[in-house]
Amino acid sequence: MHIHDPKTVRTADLYFAAYLSVAGVPMEDAKKEDRRVWFHFLDEGSYEDLKKQYYMRKAKINALQFVDEIKNFKNLTHEIMQGQ
Repeated sequence: MHIHDPKTVRTADLYFAAYLSVAGVPMEDAKKEDRRVWFHFLDEGSYEDLKKQYYMRKAKINALQFVDEIKNFKNLTHEIMQGQ
């Protein structure tokens, strides 16, 4: 039995981060680096497939959850940029 060792992946793309969240990829952290906020996710083996689906426009997620997550990630980004 092969066990995948999780690794951390990151993105500064708020919409991609919202998609990953809705797709079930656990977010580990969000940090301000330079003048951007980077979202760090725990890749449990699905990240590359999800990334491919997203950029090839074949991703299937719940639209309302995606909209809610975009709002949440925008709020989080604002709080981080304000230093809260």
